[in-house]
Amino acid sequence: MLFTDSHTEGEPTRVLISDAHRSRALAALLDGWKDASGSCNPPASLRTLVANPRAPEACVGALLCRPNSQAADFGVFFFNAQAALGMCGHGAIGVGKTIDQFGGMPTGVIRLETRAGIVEVRREHGGAYSFENVPASVLASGVEVELGDRRVRGEVVYGGNEFFLLEEARPMRSVDAELRFTRSIRDALAKQGVRGRGGPIDHVALFLQPARSDAQERSFVLCPNDTYDRSPCGTGSSARLAVLASQGRLRAETPHAIESAIGSRFSTSYRDAPSNSVIVRIEGRAWITAGGALEEQEDPAQVHGWTETD
Repeated sequence: MLFTDSHTEGEPTRVLISDAHRSRALAALLDGWKDASGSCNPPASLRTLVANPRAPEACVGALLCRPNSQAADFGVFFFNAQAALGMCGHGAIGVGKTIDQFGGMPTGVIRLETRAGIVEVRREHGGAYSFENVPASVLASGVEVELGDRRVRGEVVYGGNEFFLLEEARPMRSVDAELRFTRSIRDALAKQGVRGRGGPIDHVALFLQPARSDAQERSFVLCPNDTYDRSPCGTGSSARLAVLASQGRLRAETPHAIESAIGSRFSTSYRDAPSNSVIVRIEGRAWITAGGALEEQEDPAQVHGWTETD
C-alpha cells in the first residue's frame, strides 16, 4: 500500500492508496466493516498503518476510494489507530495538499466524500487550503458532568464528529494536565450515560484563553485514540462555531481564529444553514513530510504499538 504523510498545522495525516481499495466505492467499504452493532469498525490490519511504531501516535489515516456520489471527486475514509472517524478537518486539508502535490487538483478545487458527507477543499494563497465542512449543530446545551471534586457544564455538539465542548476562562496548562482533565470528562460522560446521537462521545474539546495575539481562543482536543490534536481540530472548530452562533456570540461571516495546543492556528468563519445548523469554513496550511509503501499488519496487538517486556 502506498502512502504519503503530511501534517496540517502540526497534526499528521497519512493518505493511503491501494489497488484493493481505490476501485471500491465508499459505501461498499463501510458495509464490509460494520460490526454486530452496525457501527463501522475498520480491520486491525488497516489501523496498524497509522499506529505506533509505524506512525506518530496522533496520526489520522485517509484511505482513498471511489465516491458514491457523482458530485464528489474522491471517496475518503478517515480513521485512527482506535476507530473510524466521521470526518476529519485537518485530514481534509492534508488530503487536498497531497492530491494537489501530485497534480490532482488542476482547478484548485476538489470535493471529498466522507462518512459525514461531501466537503469541498480549495487551494488558497500562500500555501494554505480551506474547506467547507458538513453542517454543524448543537445537540444538547447545559450538560452537567460530575468529576468528583467539581462539576462542569458544557455542550454536546456535532461538527462532523460528536464532541463534548467545555469553555474555561483560563490559559492552557501543561499537555499532561489537560490530557488528564479531558480524559476524566470523557470517562465521566460514559459513566453517566451521556451520549451523542451516534453513540458514546469520544471527542472532548476545551476552549481556553489564547496565547497568541492573532487568535480569539485556544483549543485542546482529546481524540478517540487517547491523544490530543496538534492542530486546532477542524471538526472541533466547526462544533465550537455552532455553539457560538447558537448563543449569539459570533455573527455569520465574521472571522474567528482558533489557536491549537501547540500554538498553530486555523482561520474560521461560518454561514447559516437550515435546521439551526451552520456551515463552517476553515483555512490552514499543510506540508508533505514523507512517502513510501507499507504492508498491512495482521496482528491486532500491534494496533497499540510496542509493548516492552523483560
